[in-house]
Amino acid sequence: MKNFIKGNWFKLIIVIVLLVVGSSAIYYYFVFRPQQDEAALQQQTSTQTQVEAQAAAQATAKKQQLKNCVDAAHQEYVDQGQSKCEAAGYTQAQIDNKQCLLPHEVRQALLQNQNDAETLCATLYK
Repeated sequence: MKNFIKGNWFKLIIVIVLLVVGSSAIYYYFVFRPQQDEAALQQQTSTQTQVEAQAAAQATAKKQQLKNCVDAAHQEYVDQGQSKCEAAGYTQAQIDNKQCLLPHEVRQALLQNQNDAETLCATLYK
């Protein structure tokens, strides 16, 4: 055995180097790299999920802002109508029972103001 090692030491070193390099390559391609690919895929999926969640949250917030704006426009219409009814001499009870009859031009102006406000809301929050 000693003579075999003495006579073939260079070949043994080559074989050992080839085994180390081969096992390193096998480890890299069959263990390490698939783990890296899977980690990168998970990171990409996580990032995409976060982006989608953020986009959904922004869309929901925008819808809520639009709803709030339209509700405010309607409330302004109601408040202006009540103010006009009070100025015309109607009591609060009559106004609450919807017995206030404003002239057509006044109602049209109030409706136009509400429509303008709703159009502005739609422009701002679409």
